[in-house]
Amino acid sequence: MPAKPRRIARAVRGSRADELLLSVWTCVAARKWQLEARFDSCRGADKGINAGIVDLGLLKVIRLYDRTLTHDKLHRLLRENHDRNGWLIFYTHDVADSPSAIGCSPQMLRATIEAVQAAGMPCLSSPEALSAIGRSRDRFSSEREASALGASP
Repeated sequence: MPAKPRRIARAVRGSRADELLLSVWTCVAARKWQLEARFDSCRGADKGINAGIVDLGLLKVIRLYDRTLTHDKLHRLLRENHDRNGWLIFYTHDVADSPSAIGCSPQMLRATIEAVQAAGMPCLSSPEALSAIGRSRDRFSSEREASALGASP
């Protein structure tokens, strides 16, 4: 077991790290449920393509970071996305000529948009993408909110 979970486990009398992690996950799962009741979608931090059955409360993402997303990786990802009939969510933390470790340059952003468009994929905002798949706040928020309150819409 890594040192940090051991220290945390020792700090919680009589617990083991896996029990502690389970209780941490339970808190995270409860918060996820609360967020899903309020928002049309939530993105997570897991990398990947959203395809097949998609959890709108934990959408997968692609990090748009100069230091990690190469031209080859981007094109492989776009081919796989096409083959799986999926959708991608790109995110970054800053766009600058000298981006941070979790940012991208204007050239990277432009090249990504151009590659997506050249692949024939639409570039949509989150609300536009949800509308395109038949999900919008008007259509299902009342169902979700009623469910969160234990009532029917």
